[in-house]
Amino acid sequence: MRIFRSNDGGFTLVEMLFATLITVVVLLGLLTAVEIATFQNVQVQMRDEMAQIADSQMNNLRALPFSMISTCGNSCTFTYGARKYTLIKKITLSGDGNTADLNVRVRSWVYKNMSTAIDIHAVKAQ
Repeated sequence: MRIFRSNDGGFTLVEMLFATLITVVVLLGLLTAVEIATFQNVQVQMRDEMAQIADSQMNNLRALPFSMISTCGNSCTFTYGARKYTLIKKITLSGDGNTADLNVRVRSWVYKNMSTAIDIHAVKAQ
């Protein structure tokens, strides 16, 4: 007479379903973390580009002679890389006309319904 031993070495269907469910939940958590990291990287890149643009424009304004500063205020939209930015330059002369408040504002493109702006201020004396 032969006695067959039961094979308990494998997984049951219920165990496989739970293992699959746990794996899916962990992967969804990882995907969320990847999405958040990507969003943060895009924001940092956006701020870096805006800071470079604003700094460049402010250096251009500071390099101008004081007599030409009052004619430089304007607003424009331009493309930097593959993105569009809005640049606004505002110059305010003081009451005595000896100093000028220089303001450069760069507004970024919209990413996930979020837009950012960077302002740089400087004062130039005659």
